[in-house]
Amino acid sequence: MENNLFLVIGEDAFLIRKFVNEILEKYVHKDFKDIDFITFSDKVSFENIVSACLTPPVMSAKKVVVLNNIIQDLKITDEEFINFLESLPGHLLLIIVTSAVDKPKKLFNFLEKKGYVKDFRNITDSDKDNWIKRFAREFGKDITSEALEYLKVNLNDDLYAIRNEVFKVASILCEKDLIDIDDVEKVISININENIFKLAEELGKRSFSRSIKIFDALIKEGEYIPSILAMVNRHFRILLQISYMKKNNEDLEHMAKKLGLPKFIINKYLSQLKYFNEEVLKNIIQEGCKVDLSIKLGKVDPKIALEVFISKICA
Repeated sequence: MENNLFLVIGEDAFLIRKFVNEILEKYVHKDFKDIDFITFSDKVSFENIVSACLTPPVMSAKKVVVLNNIIQDLKITDEEFINFLESLPGHLLLIIVTSAVDKPKKLFNFLEKKGYVKDFRNITDSDKDNWIKRFAREFGKDITSEALEYLKVNLNDDLYAIRNEVFKVASILCEKDLIDIDDVEKVISININENIFKLAEELGKRSFSRSIKIFDALIKEGEYIPSILAMVNRHFRILLQISYMKKNNEDLEHMAKKLGLPKFIINKYLSQLKYFNEEVLKNIIQEGCKVDLSIKLGKVDPKIALEVFISKICA
């Protein structure tokens, strides 16, 4: 088996997308991406994956197939999947994306041993700072450390969302060369956190119509859809963390200190736990990661993808 198997680990959609795009630019003809590049991000049969992998590219050097956080859900044994991976055709580049390496362990041990591994889990603060400074330079700007920190905190270190906010700020500044915190605060809606809480509340009540109304209102206020999704994903990750801490009988003060959030915010999260058990939260987070990457790989319409995501939670 030649090196045509890639294991990509992590949740940072910007870095994952950059990695996939570099492969596409090298191996897939730009006019044939819709044919020679396939992403599976939802429930799919193993037979469909095999069929896509075995079908040769039409006009590209390689056929590229991405499995986006779905291998844990495939209805096959580790041995069946490993047998397939051991005989991948030469025309194929198979990219397996996963947010974490846990189970099935036998399969992941094989992937880490036989595949090319790209691990985006341990990106340091310094790395993120350098990326944000690079984003600013892309648009001919510098950025202050205060503005940089504000972007990271308010957009949950999501580099993709941060890049888009930097673009919005740079577009407004025109001839000003330095992005400062005042510039950033003017562009990023302070109300988005409150609206995300309202959205999560309606999702918990399984109210599709009210959830969609809040989502549409956020868009009308100028919020970028991937930024909305990043905030939603962050909200449910925090909910899951608080659920674990509550189960371990940790008090409010300890929760606030551990998560770096005010106590009144922790109380708001605690009040929402009545709508979600841990299994539901895990499923929402996993689905959110899939939607996030699918949007950023350009495989789905962002608005439709988020509407489908909302409908699945409310079902």
